[in-house]
Amino acid sequence: MRGKLIGWLLVVGVVALLVAMFTLQNAERVADLSLNLGFAAWATDGPQPVPLLMLVSMAVGLLVGGGWGVMASWSAARRAERAEAQLSLTASQKVDDWG
Repeated sequence: MRGKLIGWLLVVGVVALLVAMFTLQNAERVADLSLNLGFAAWATDGPQPVPLLMLVSMAVGLLVGGGWGVMASWSAARRAERAEAQLSLTASQKVDDWG
């Protein structure tokens, strides 16, 4: 247990260090963003810092992936509950048949 905690802390520390280095090295870089769908268009007010764009895109990806995982977990939990209820019903019927 302690080894896992130390391992996770090392991984989180390395990732945090890499993110900090990327942010410091690319703080001055900017990009203009726009999206034209034909019927609607969107653009940023001005150039946005690349580290901010990376952070926002990573956060959106984590939210989408996390939401997907939570929904899959809920679905699996419902299937398990139904299976347990059916197994319980089947087991009680077998006891009654022998009784």
